[in-house]
Amino acid sequence: MTNSNERLRAENAAIRDVLARGAERRLRAIPGVVHVSVGVREKEGGVTRQLCIRVYVRQKRGLAEIAASEIVPSEIEGVPTDVNMVAGSVAFQTDNTRYRPIIGGAQITNRILVADAANTGTQMVRGTLGCAAIDNEDKAEVILSNSHILMANGGAKGDKVYQPAPVWLPAITPAQLPFKPTDDNDKIAIVRRGVMSTKVDAAIAAIDVSSCCHCCGIHYSNAVRGLSEGGTPPKNTIVGDAAAQANETVFKVGQGTLRTAGIVVDPNYPDFQITEGPQTFTFSGQIAIRHTDATKTFSAQGDSGAVVINGANKIVGLLFAAGRDVSGHPFLSLANHISDVFSELKIKIPYASDVKVTSGQRIPDEYRALRSRLSQHENTSRLLALGERHADEVTQLVNHCKPVTIAWHKNQGPALLATIMGAIRDGHDTIPEAVKGVPVHAAVETMRGVLHRYGSDALQAHIGRPETAPLIERLKDCRNIGELIERIACDETLTAVLRGIS
Repeated sequence: MTNSNERLRAENAAIRDVLARGAERRLRAIPGVVHVSVGVREKEGGVTRQLCIRVYVRQKRGLAEIAASEIVPSEIEGVPTDVNMVAGSVAFQTDNTRYRPIIGGAQITNRILVADAANTGTQMVRGTLGCAAIDNEDKAEVILSNSHILMANGGAKGDKVYQPAPVWLPAITPAQLPFKPTDDNDKIAIVRRGVMSTKVDAAIAAIDVSSCCHCCGIHYSNAVRGLSEGGTPPKNTIVGDAAAQANETVFKVGQGTLRTAGIVVDPNYPDFQITEGPQTFTFSGQIAIRHTDATKTFSAQGDSGAVVINGANKIVGLLFAAGRDVSGHPFLSLANHISDVFSELKIKIPYASDVKVTSGQRIPDEYRALRSRLSQHENTSRLLALGERHADEVTQLVNHCKPVTIAWHKNQGPALLATIMGAIRDGHDTIPEAVKGVPVHAAVETMRGVLHRYGSDALQAHIGRPETAPLIERLKDCRNIGELIERIACDETLTAVLRGIS
């Protein structure tokens, strides 16, 4: 039976007191000892669930090779010791289902392509969406994952995040590498910031929650998919946070190995380094986890970014790496302490006892800025007012009037709106020539016709006027929103028309 969290905290604290009274200093003075911690005792490749003082060495030696004064005692003040080798090497860590709403445990990628290790093709990094979070700086909804996932292959702030990764990689010539995608197909977020320090490998990306109708924008769930199995842990949601305790049972859901259960063997693992390309990162005091089944691994490639949850549905860590070449048993999984992730990324998690789906009603600053631009000119200001007057009716028709709904989806309305709003939010203002093969001006003209046919008398009167045709024509050769605003603002014929509309 799993120990209660309260008892584990007390037992962990008691052993830390033993170390603080001088045991740790004496053990670290022994030649070859590189780290001392509170953890779980291992035997014959398995985990015993017995708390102990874990003593780490680079290489184990036989008793005949060790002077009597250098032998690690079998117990200290009644607490057993366990001598372990540190991992020989540590590396960063599939389910490619498309999840809508997006949810913890789902596959994500920035889709940036670089040459593979053999330099014979290309490769893309895939990882796991840990969970939804809130950016403390502006209360924006974000996804949480690792920096080495969201910023993989030279990624940076402003890059797009996709869910899921594509099954096939596009044909790219070496001269085009590194290759950053420009399309918005399956885009769910934009990278905000990441931190790679001795304590965390973590990053966040702002979820594209903005929409003017229910069928647009990205909805998200605060759940971790499939976390609860057979009532353990009780829920799929995260209800709080806690410090990881040695001997504690924990769970994760990743896109590589899906749901696994593990044991915290050490919440203060020795320092280690990870080398990725030209960079070497040093990490300190991380959470070391082993699978509850000694023959299996808690995580594998692709699971990086998954959150680690205890039996009380409280988050304790963020998975990011795996230690290989550990003598006597499969490699360890390693996670950041969630308290370090919170403080370094400046985020919090919207805890909930029940699963909730959120579409996001926040209006980002970029959209406020666009409204301000439209309000600066008489023509665009009047058009904005007309749009707001009919917004509720148009939304109702799109969602509930079958002919309008069919036309909306057939003409790629959701993708078109998401592309335009994404351009505003991301700051490049680009108006695409076509979206998924449908020219923008053609889609707008089709929707004007169907809304005129099924709309109210007032809507018909406004969008059915012959003067609206030139507005749509301007979309054919207009490639950014700023240019379109300028053309509309300077159209004197349109000024006269708009002044005549009450």
